[in-house]
Amino acid sequence: MIITVSFNPAIDQTVDIKNYEYAGVNRIEHFEVDAGGKGINVAKNLKVLEEEPIALGFIGGRTGQNFKEMISNLQIKNDFTYIYGETRINTKIVEENGKVTEFNAVGPEIVEVIKKYIRDGVKYVAISMGERGAIFANGEEILKCSIEKVKTHSTVGASDALLAGLVYGIENRLEFEKTAKLATAMSVGAVMTIGTKPSSKDMIKKLYEEIKLIKF
Repeated sequence: MIITVSFNPAIDQTVDIKNYEYAGVNRIEHFEVDAGGKGINVAKNLKVLEEEPIALGFIGGRTGQNFKEMISNLQIKNDFTYIYGETRINTKIVEENGKVTEFNAVGPEIVEVIKKYIRDGVKYVAISMGERGAIFANGEEILKCSIEKVKTHSTVGASDALLAGLVYGIENRLEFEKTAKLATAMSVGAVMTIGTKPSSKDMIKKLYEEIKLIKF
């Protein structure tokens, strides 16, 4: 059995036009609507190969209901979790010359997903959001950690560094706020190094002091 998980699926609208005219009137040549998202696209391709994947993920609102109906119409087995907020709708404008303009909406809030995991009995949750920082939860607290933009060499291994910091904090029974800040500092330090080298201890300490923390 193959299970795909889509944390932030979307309804993708593709608009074909000859030439996109900014602030003008554009005539649509073709309009296509699909259910999308990384895990969903994997499931659709597996279906072509005559596999029977099960699509899981988080959907919300009326667009979420439409999304589920679209997946069911593709005869893909699914078991989505409903959360607060609306499943996003993305629009892609494709011109005859091959240029693509994208308008990507914001999906349901990554916090609601964490609450669902905690309610289901998961003790610790960490979600990396790239330049926007990371969110951590332990059943008692939900925290967001972020830092001012830094010079990035490579994002490879950043999430692994974050996980290492989280595990270290839990293992050594640090306060959860300190654990979250440490994990974030290690992740940020990792993107500043060349290749997949971890950051130095001194740099991690420096970054730790610069981490901004918000409680939900």
